Amino acid sequence: MFGDEHLGRAVALRREFRRMTQLALARAIGVNKTTMNGYETGSRGMDTPILEKISSALECQAIEIWEDGFKIFRYNYLCEQAERMGVNVKDLIDRLYPQASIVEVRKAYDAADEKLWELISSLASFLKPDREYESQGGVPRWGVVVPLKTNGKRERAVRFRKGKKKSRPKSRSSED
Repeated sequence: MFGDEHLGRAVALRREFRRMTQLALARAIGVNKTTMNGYETGSRGMDTPILEKISSALECQAIEIWEDGFKIFRYNYLCEQAERMGVNVKDLIDRLYPQASIVEVRKAYDAADEKLWELISSLASFLKPDREYESQGGVPRWGVVVPLKTNGKRERAVRFRKGKKKSRPKSRSSED
């Protein structure tokens, strides 16, 4: 079970990572070297105030030491399980905690990338001017369809007065 030895080993690993001696850490938290050795080996339990002092001296949070201790416990537990089952601990970890390989991650990324480009292409074709509408004399709009007629009648920007229509002169090109 999870215990003081796991927490103590986590403290020792963090201390070693910071290149600090056991004596230096003991002095920083105000205990002697034998007491510090007891904490790290798990023969002596650490209460919350001591763990807070240790975490302060190691420049980390107490919860980080707890998390490291639990990781050590879990790994040791898996080693024992693998030994009982007669399998390699790495194989047991892979079976219990499957993780995608770099090949699988790359394949998923490429598939997502392809889908993204399909989406961008679809959006671009949606946003291009409506060619059919444009050929009917309408003003092209990007992504918005504007109706040409309202209630069966064409809307006009300019109203003309009723009256005699003046005849227009024929263009010269039609006479030739």
